[in-house]
Amino acid sequence: MSYIWYPPKKLVEKSNVKKFMDKHGIKDYKDLIKRSTEDIEWFWDAAIEELNVEWFEKYKKVLDASEVQWAKWFIEGKINITHNCLDKHAKSWRKNKVAFIWVGENGEEKRYSYWDLHFEVNRFANALKNLGVKKGDTVALCIPMLPETVISLFAILKIGAIAVPIFSGYSPAAVSTRLKDAMSKILITADGYYRRGKVVRLKEMA
Repeated sequence: MSYIWYPPKKLVEKSNVKKFMDKHGIKDYKDLIKRSTEDIEWFWDAAIEELNVEWFEKYKKVLDASEVQWAKWFIEGKINITHNCLDKHAKSWRKNKVAFIWVGENGEEKRYSYWDLHFEVNRFANALKNLGVKKGDTVALCIPMLPETVISLFAILKIGAIAVPIFSGYSPAAVSTRLKDAMSKILITADGYYRRGKVVRLKEMA
């Protein structure tokens, strides 16, 4: 195997992976792969702790592989991805740090701090609930890469609904088929977007 780029030693020493390896006495990459594949339960338990993933209810067991292809992970655990990716940071010292940067095709740029994103996600999550979306409902997203795409996804996941991504380049018939198959309660879309300098009128197709 050939490599295009080797990270400088200083960068390696400061990396989270290296810190994790040192903490658990893992000498090199091969050893990391060996430990993570031969002792799966230890690895994921250690990784969850290292990443400071917060649980509403801690799991009783990492993995139940008794049914082979129907393996169950983090048995009896309750978690929310929006809480871990966003909410806990919006309430910490990171709240004013940049959560993401969006740059449009025309060069327009928007920046959202964790707190900004947290506010917008909560607002949209409440709007979804007011529209009758409940835990377990499917919500379709036929939308290009916009700030609202990130906000919508986190809002859907926050209330326990299921996001159904639909490619924004699909024909109306293809979009309709996927909406029916997923039994989506709501479709989130946009008026349009720029693609290679041209305006694509997405709402008309969706």
